[in-house]
Amino acid sequence: MEFNIPEEQDLSYLHSPAPLPPLGIILTQSYIRRYNSWLFWGNLRTQFKILNEIVESEASYVENLHILMSVFYSPLKSISITNREIDETKITTIFGEVEIVLSVNQDFYNQLKACLTHANPIRAIADAFLRYTPYMEISYSRYVQNYDESIKTLNWATQNSQNFANFLEEQQKHPYYGSLSLPSLLISPIQRLPKYELLLKELLKHSTSMETTSVLNSALSAIQSVSHTVDSLLKQ
Repeated sequence: MEFNIPEEQDLSYLHSPAPLPPLGIILTQSYIRRYNSWLFWGNLRTQFKILNEIVESEASYVENLHILMSVFYSPLKSISITNREIDETKITTIFGEVEIVLSVNQDFYNQLKACLTHANPIRAIADAFLRYTPYMEISYSRYVQNYDESIKTLNWATQNSQNFANFLEEQQKHPYYGSLSLPSLLISPIQRLPKYELLLKELLKHSTSMETTSVLNSALSAIQSVSHTVDSLLKQ
């Protein structure tokens, strides 16, 4: 019996390097990597700008609440003791629950400021929103329920008490006061909630991970729930 011995095969291709992809593909892949890196760091920088804006705007808001209390509420409360035109009941009606709002937001601001030094500041700030929105819902709901009556009483006092009108005019010269009017200070808590929504949406737009996206969505849903409750009370 004869055996057919196969001719020796060339197996050198097994040891040859894999062919390189075309230069165009290499350049495209390199560009995509650079673009993704640029996009990631660009989004991260934008997120930190927004985080700083959240904290800085909260500082300004809390300062305005302090102005409301120290430049207007406290002096008026002292004056009302000896003033029959503007008694303590009217003063309480004008300022409503602003003291509670200030207490909640002062604590919230302190928490936000601490978040900036956290290992994951974005998650820390989102967690702070989740922690404080239940308190905001209570304090802001009580504040807005009194808001219409507050403005009515303020207008009545301004028109019917010369002493009250003179007091407001004098306090507006206070160096700590700035250019804000008393009505604009009184409406600032109502305007603050939509600002939170806007800033959280901006953070979400530039989110760089699934984890931050998830916790920011939770924080946004929580503040939207507070806004919905407050808006419903304002419309009643």
